[in-house]
Amino acid sequence: MSEPDVTKSERQFLLLIQYAGAFSLGAMFALFGSIDEINPRLQFSLNWKVYTGFFAGGGISWWIIGHIFSAAIEADKTGNTVSKRKPIFWMLVFCFIVIGLTLGTFIWSLWDMPDNRMRDVIIGNVIAVWAVGFCCILVWNLVQFFEESSAEEEKKFSESTGKKDKSAD
Repeated sequence: MSEPDVTKSERQFLLLIQYAGAFSLGAMFALFGSIDEINPRLQFSLNWKVYTGFFAGGGISWWIIGHIFSAAIEADKTGNTVSKRKPIFWMLVFCFIVIGLTLGTFIWSLWDMPDNRMRDVIIGNVIAVWAVGFCCILVWNLVQFFEESSAEEEKKFSESTGKKDKSAD
C-alpha cells in the first residue's frame, strides 16, 4: 500500500478498512470463543479462547485484507497482466479462511454439548446458515443490479456528452 501511485487519502482509507475489518472479524471470533454453553441457556465466559480468537482472527484478517489491497493496486497499475496473484485469489482465500474459522468455532462451542441436545442445536445452526446464505444471495443480486444499471447510465451519459462535444467543434 505504499506505492507512489496511490494518494495519501486512498492509503489512509485502505488502512482504515484494514483496521476495521481486522477488528470486526477478531471481535466475531472472540464472541464465538466466549460461548461456553448453548443449550439449555446461552452462557458466555471470558477465557483464553476469547483472546486467541480476537488476536488470531484479527491477525489473519489483517494479513489477508492487506494482500487483497496490494493485489488490487498492482492489478490497477499493470492492467492485471503482470500480477502474480489477482485480487480475486486473495478474496477467495479470505472467504475460505473465514468460513473455516467460523465453522471451527461453532463446532468447538458444541464440543461439550450433551448428545440428546446436539441434534436440535445442529438443526438450528443449519437453518441459520441457510437464512444468512439466502440473505447474502439477495444482497449480491441487488448489488449486481445496481452496478449494471449504473454502468448502462454511465455509458448513455458518456455517449450523450460525447456527441454534444463533437457537435460543438
